Amino acid sequence: MSASPTRRWTLLRLARENPQRPVVFFAVGFETTAPANAMAVWQARREGLRNFSMLVSHVLVPPAIRLLLDSSANRVQGFIAPGHVCTVMGYEEYEELAARYKVPFVVGGFEPLDLLEAILLLVRQLEEGRAQVENQYVRSVNRTGNQAARQRMMEVFEWWTATGAESAPSPSPAIACARSMPRSMPRRFSAWRRSRRPSRPNASAPWYCKG
Repeated sequence: MSASPTRRWTLLRLARENPQRPVVFFAVGFETTAPANAMAVWQARREGLRNFSMLVSHVLVPPAIRLLLDSSANRVQGFIAPGHVCTVMGYEEYEELAARYKVPFVVGGFEPLDLLEAILLLVRQLEEGRAQVENQYVRSVNRTGNQAARQRMMEVFEWWTATGAESAPSPSPAIACARSMPRSMPRRFSAWRRSRRPSRPNASAPWYCKG
């Protein structure tokens, strides 16, 4: 078993070379790692690998932000939305959050000048009493994100709320995680299903959606 994102392709090679041994990849992270992990499953299916599976525990950023904003102790006045996440998912969901909670968002990059400009845009919104989504990271991010990556995520992973209700990645539920794979994917690719444990996530532990 491995959890290193850079080793997913190494594990596919190991599965090819050792068809008699089970190979399990522990897939964790936010929206940034989910598409590549989904692609590994897609590739395994394409090659007909029967010994490669994934133990999935992905989570989404907007539900975590919503949880913070719903807290009675919240004092956050604005957010720099993660540029790498928005590169994949776009920033449509943040528009709903800005409108609902009257909190500004700026999608920011990671270079020093990116962060400084994102902070400047955020402060300007606060001073002007605006609550909108602005995109500072225009060289990488657009409003709808990477459609091919999002589609692959939806094909390979199932998304759940804390109460066990199924949902697609957009729009996000209150708390969301990817814990398994849809029935359209062969059972053998889900380490959770191969273990013959219950197929629904543990609603009492939404943050890590243990599997």
